[in-house]
Amino acid sequence: MMDDDVPTFKDEDYPRGSIRKLVFHEFLTYRHVECLPGPSMNVIVGPNGTGKSTIICGICLASGGTPKFLGRSDKLGDFIRHGKLEGYVEMFLKDGNEEGGLRRFKIVLRKPNTAVYYINERKVTHAEHSKAIESYNIQVGNPCTFLAQDKVKSFAEQDSQLLLRNTEKAGTPELIKLHTQLEEKQKEGNEMGGKKNDLKAQLKKIRDEIARVQPLATSYLESQRRNQNIHIFKAKKAFLTYNLNEKDYREKQQEAKDAHEVVQSFNNRKNAVQQKINDYKNLQRGLGMERLVATFNEQRNGLNDKIRRLRHSFDDDALANARREYMNMKSQCENWDKELENIKALKAQFAEKYERLKANPPDKTELDEKEGNWNQLRSQLHREMEANEKVYQGLLYKKRQIEGCIASIEQTLRKKMETLARWHKNETYLRAWDFYTKNKDQFRHPVYVPYLFISTDDKYTKYLNNLVGNKDIGIFIFGCNEDENLLQSKFKISSSVMTPQLTAQNIHHVELDAEMKRMGFIDYACNIFTAPEPVKAYFNSVNYFHKTPIGDESTDRNCEAIAHKINGTVQLFLSNKSRVNIITSRYAHGKITVNRTPLKLDGFIGHMHTSKIRNIEENTDELDNKLREAADRRTTLDGREVEINRMKGAIAELRRKYQHETDQLRIAEQNFQKAERQEKNHGTSKPNLEQAKKALEEMEKTAKEQIPKEVANIVKAFGAYQKEANSHGLKTVQSRRYQALIDLTREEIGEIDLQAQESVERYQEFKAEEERLRTIFLNARKELKDLVGISTTNPANLTRDEHKKIYEDLLKKFEEYKVPETIEEIDNEIQQEEIRAQVGNLRGSKEDVKELARLEQEEQDVNTLVERSDNVIQNWETDMKTLLDQWLTPLKELVAKISENFVNFFGKIGCAGEVRLAVPETNPLNINEYGIDIYVKFRSYNQLRRLTAQQQSGGERSVSTMLYLMALQELCPVPFRCVDEINQGMDPTNERLVFNMMVELLSGNTGHLAHTQYFMLTPKLLPDVLNVKDKPYELKVGT
Repeated sequence: MMDDDVPTFKDEDYPRGSIRKLVFHEFLTYRHVECLPGPSMNVIVGPNGTGKSTIICGICLASGGTPKFLGRSDKLGDFIRHGKLEGYVEMFLKDGNEEGGLRRFKIVLRKPNTAVYYINERKVTHAEHSKAIESYNIQVGNPCTFLAQDKVKSFAEQDSQLLLRNTEKAGTPELIKLHTQLEEKQKEGNEMGGKKNDLKAQLKKIRDEIARVQPLATSYLESQRRNQNIHIFKAKKAFLTYNLNEKDYREKQQEAKDAHEVVQSFNNRKNAVQQKINDYKNLQRGLGMERLVATFNEQRNGLNDKIRRLRHSFDDDALANARREYMNMKSQCENWDKELENIKALKAQFAEKYERLKANPPDKTELDEKEGNWNQLRSQLHREMEANEKVYQGLLYKKRQIEGCIASIEQTLRKKMETLARWHKNETYLRAWDFYTKNKDQFRHPVYVPYLFISTDDKYTKYLNNLVGNKDIGIFIFGCNEDENLLQSKFKISSSVMTPQLTAQNIHHVELDAEMKRMGFIDYACNIFTAPEPVKAYFNSVNYFHKTPIGDESTDRNCEAIAHKINGTVQLFLSNKSRVNIITSRYAHGKITVNRTPLKLDGFIGHMHTSKIRNIEENTDELDNKLREAADRRTTLDGREVEINRMKGAIAELRRKYQHETDQLRIAEQNFQKAERQEKNHGTSKPNLEQAKKALEEMEKTAKEQIPKEVANIVKAFGAYQKEANSHGLKTVQSRRYQALIDLTREEIGEIDLQAQESVERYQEFKAEEERLRTIFLNARKELKDLVGISTTNPANLTRDEHKKIYEDLLKKFEEYKVPETIEEIDNEIQQEEIRAQVGNLRGSKEDVKELARLEQEEQDVNTLVERSDNVIQNWETDMKTLLDQWLTPLKELVAKISENFVNFFGKIGCAGEVRLAVPETNPLNINEYGIDIYVKFRSYNQLRRLTAQQQSGGERSVSTMLYLMALQELCPVPFRCVDEINQGMDPTNERLVFNMMVELLSGNTGHLAHTQYFMLTPKLLPDVLNVKDKPYELKVGT
């Protein structure tokens, strides 16, 4: 219990809401205690453990506060006196509107952790209880007005933002409201910013995916275009091949037809001559020689019989007839001899000619020699031409392959440059690169841009993105100053010069030693990517890649120890998660500072840099020289072919001469053999003169002995016989004449066959060539049909409308694609397209095209959302700035007043201090960075320093805290304030100055402190500190 002193103060001395009475029952250390505080400063002094803080705890809980305001247990049940199940605190507040001028607030605590609230003995909720307390502007949650024992240290250590929050309670409620609105608004902005960042991250992810898919889709579309080009080229080639083969086939067909007509003319002549032979044979058969011979023999035999029978009776007339017959036969025999002599003379002539030609047969030696030499030269020439053509085509193919490769790589480089220009939002990059690629002949050395030429494994991209800066990734690297000036004079670009000498100096081949590997390092930065030497040399000279090791997870775990271990040799290294800078102080005796920052996860270098760029510096000059040499050799060989073809003409003339001589020999032999046959045949047809003579002699004998009566019959029979013999002789001559004509005509047929032989051979040759060309033509027609669906290139022969449409569409495509008009040029184009397809680094698909279209649409949609988000954020920024202006104006005024009081109070103790409003350095809309900073100086030779737990001593913080509270309380109209052990740690001089200052302020008539009830709890005070004249406080000493 407190001593029941006579009241020193009157009721009107107590401000509204001040505490008139406190009752503690079974609460902490008190069984039952009543406390009657004075209206001004109440100093409660007592050793530790006497229950001073119990008063503060009771005031806090009875005012609706929570245990966390006290810094003690979080459970309400722990505030009940030990061994009890229930306790309470009752607080009586001055309120002129209540009956008796007091309003009673009571909290009943029950185990284990419950509380019941009462106002004027009426049970209320905690919210109703707190709202009633707030109506008196009681702020138990504000450390600036209610500072429990365990919160003194934390108050000095609270950050600028929390101090601002608590300081605002000293101002108008509008300040806290505006601050709360700003924080809520900032949360909205953060959410919007977060959404925008999410959208940007999504947009970047989409664009990265586009950068990955676009080359594949482009490659697929390019391959489709190439396939379409190749198809059109092949269609035109099929057209030209069909036309050429049809032309060759029709021409050879006409030649074969013409040759056949020549052969047919010979056949017609032969047939006409054969018809003459047939006519002669018919005439010969028309003589009836067989029948005539039979009749003649029959009559002759009959006559002979009669003559034999009547030989003795023949008269002189019959004998005369026999003599005449004999003479006729003798005459025929004489003619036969002449014919035989003619035949023998002709035979001798033919024999002489044949023997002469046979003695000097045609000489084929020169022909064989020249033809063999010609064949040898021609074969040798063809081998040389084929070998040269093979070399030429191989060189041409290689050149086209290199050109196609260069074109493909330049296309890839340009796409990368487009991406770089888009990221930097600077089209100058692209224009400068295009100028260089189109005017390479004006530059002495190749020009490199790291973004275009770097290639690496996917696992190394994050390291390069944390080593290569935005400027370095897009810098133009020249080989000499002249090249740099050429491009710099036209375009504003970042550039550097790496001459061949500088490149050689900065190319370092480094490897990790065993110790570095044991630390977890995997390689140096210069070895984790490939690039042309000037690019690597640039990074080595500027970024020291050859001195920057790359580590793994173990390196990240031990980076501090590793940094101290490798200090002096390495200033920067990367782990799998961090970028570690090693800084050695030049002034603090080599003190090492390790600055560790997390790796950023994205950057310029990504998926498109995981494909290697082939070296396109291969010089084609030597290849061009070899091509020119092969072309010159082709011209020389063509000249030799002309000479060899001239030899072919001379050989053909020799062949014709040899053939003529051979034909002459063959004809002479045939004529000789024919004359021999005629001589033989003539010999068998010679009249038998001896037989006729014997017959005559017999007849003469018979005539003498024949009976005269038989003479008439014999004469008659002989007349018939003679008539028949004459007819037989005439017809025999005629038959022989016809035979001779037949033989002559047969010779004519032989001459015709001889003349027709060359034409027949030519026809057969043409016919065979025609069949060969026909096969080629049919294959060309089939290929045309298989390729384009029509079987002819002549529109007049196309009958179906669909075929006519195919033909017309093809003609349009030929014109659209500017297809060449020669097969050789078309083959070149096809070959180039196939080479480009072969050298392509990527192989896309139709799905990649669809994916690209989807991603581009998604990019457009997300970009639209980003733009909308920008508009929303812009509106939000406008609202924030308006609200911020409304908040900052009164806040700055409040801080200025607090600082003015703070400066005044510190000046009274011979020190210096001020209060500043901390504002964000970069973004004024970042409300969370606004705060209150307290600056103090306790020694004249020091500068003002911000009050922190590290800068000042405990006593200095206590003084600063107390004076700040007083400066704040001077502006804050609250019914009562409580501080517990605030003087602990102060030196005696400052404690006395502060205490007297409080007494002075509380005893005055101006300011809020003069009308505020104050509770100060302390285990001790300085001697005689309470012996102050005209004490404005009531001294109550515990019993």
